[in-house]
Amino acid sequence: MRITRLISPAIALLVLATCVSFNQLQAAERVLHINHAAYGKEGKGKDVTQRLRAMVRDNRLDIEVNNDTMGGDPNEHTKKTLKVDYTYMGRRQSKVVNEHDRLQLP
Repeated sequence: MRITRLISPAIALLVLATCVSFNQLQAAERVLHINHAAYGKEGKGKDVTQRLRAMVRDNRLDIEVNNDTMGGDPNEHTKKTLKVDYTYMGRRQSKVVNEHDRLQLP
């Protein structure tokens, strides 16, 4: 009986710690992280990684891709794309968006 009284709180503490760790892991997986982003002709040109990271709100990113939002025109008089490498829910992914289209992540 005495051993049962000692073991029960220990088991409850272990279960609680496991639940907290699991919830923290789930929250960490839902974080949107921009690994690298480039804007320009064929996705080559200007590194806009920091700019996009600053635009993430509530682990979402929804912007129109244009010279204004990307901080300038790295290749004048050409069609440009934005190539974004990102991690969401523990998976690395990439997306390419044409100039004047919307980037929506995740």
